[in-house]
Amino acid sequence: MNDDLASTEMLAQRKLVDFAKFAGKFDAQEKELVVAAALVTDCTHSPLDFMMVKDRLGDGVANVVGELQHLAAYKHKSEQLIQTMSNASKLINLAKTIRSIGLSIKKINNLMPGQQVQLSRRNIKNLFNRASSFFNVSPTADNMFMEAFNTAYDSKVNAGLRVERGENGRLMLTDDQRKKDMVLYPEDPKGIFLPHVEVGPNGKIKGGPSPRL
Repeated sequence: MNDDLASTEMLAQRKLVDFAKFAGKFDAQEKELVVAAALVTDCTHSPLDFMMVKDRLGDGVANVVGELQHLAAYKHKSEQLIQTMSNASKLINLAKTIRSIGLSIKKINNLMPGQQVQLSRRNIKNLFNRASSFFNVSPTADNMFMEAFNTAYDSKVNAGLRVERGENGRLMLTDDQRKKDMVLYPEDPKGIFLPHVEVGPNGKIKGGPSPRL
């Protein structure tokens, strides 16, 4: 139990540091609100949870948690909802996007010999477009997004997509305009390969039993 509490406390401390960096230009009260909402939003699952957040952490934190959950529940209305969303909620959404890119980088770095990932340039563009709704809240967060995006999709997998700052200082996506949508990394993987196995329309394997490692 003590070990679990210690690991939970360390995780919370890391999140505190991360979100404090994201909220660089915010005042102390705003930073506190952002960090508190970021810590509790993923474990607020029910109306009772929400009432506890409101009771213990106040209306400000509860409002941010409510905005985040509302956006997650009504993704088809995201464009409309983001227009009235607080800066705190936008910042947390951008932080989650940066974290997801970081996890992608980690998975790519941990590929086994012979493994290869396939990425869609269209999906990467959509990721940028979604994230762009949360830009211009914190310069630090924008820079961290640009660094993570370029590390993953320019330096690492060479998808022909890169984030730059335009003349107006805003982040923009540059594209090498290649025609092929799919990107393979590594292009020519080295290692041990499993034999090609084709799966029929009925879901059964054609051409013999499934290969085993």
